[in-house]
Amino acid sequence: MAGNFTFHNKFHRANHHTLSSFDIVDSGLDPIASKAYPFLGVFYNRLTDQSRSFNIDTNSLEWWSAFTTMVAYSGIWMPTLTLYTTVSTLSDSWNLGYSGYTTLKSNSASYDSVYATVCSFSADWGSPFLMFTNKVQEYTHAKTFSGRELVLNTNFVGNSTYEWNLDEQQVAFLTVKKNILIKNPIPGTMITGGLYTLVIKQNNLPVANVGYDVQFEPAYRFNERFTEAAGLNIVNKALSGITVYNFVAVGDFLFGDVTYLSGNY
Repeated sequence: MAGNFTFHNKFHRANHHTLSSFDIVDSGLDPIASKAYPFLGVFYNRLTDQSRSFNIDTNSLEWWSAFTTMVAYSGIWMPTLTLYTTVSTLSDSWNLGYSGYTTLKSNSASYDSVYATVCSFSADWGSPFLMFTNKVQEYTHAKTFSGRELVLNTNFVGNSTYEWNLDEQQVAFLTVKKNILIKNPIPGTMITGGLYTLVIKQNNLPVANVGYDVQFEPAYRFNERFTEAAGLNIVNKALSGITVYNFVAVGDFLFGDVTYLSGNY
């Protein structure tokens, strides 16, 4: 056809289609190219519109390159599609996250103020900590105390006076070898509600089954087994073997009961 000037009707192009059309005569009779006779070389064309508002030069080699690239990456399309559908499904929740963000952002001006306030009070953290540890130690002390001997106070006449430090001797032991006086608890060592025990041991009694006198100052209060002497103290005149005094502290007094274990120990 090159070099020949030939008139064609408007349907002539259908003559060069690869496939025929049933309503166009002679369509598909003279295809430009077919599977048996493919078009040789690179097909070049210039993409434009009727008004020539753009011109894009392209060719079949570029088309092939784009096609092979897409084929090479097609393996990751499904994960990408899955990600897309997941994001789309959850997209209704985005506004909730954004709402949280805007709420935090609106309050962010207070962050420095809160931080400064906490820092200003941090010097006081030690005091509550000490209070906590003291309470724990107090409880532990009450549950794990060990018994100690009462200490003879040689500052009193006759060397027969004993002082009881309830803080250090919650359970106290005393071996009696003569008449004695037990002073009121050392001030500040008695805690209301505290439980205290005094164990007095007497062997080799001066008179059979009659022990030495053990006198208590007025802070100690007992049951009817004991008498008050001259309004000054409580006197026990019948100690033998081991006597266990159990006290509970109430205000300035120790209220107690007594258990006797006769015999030598």
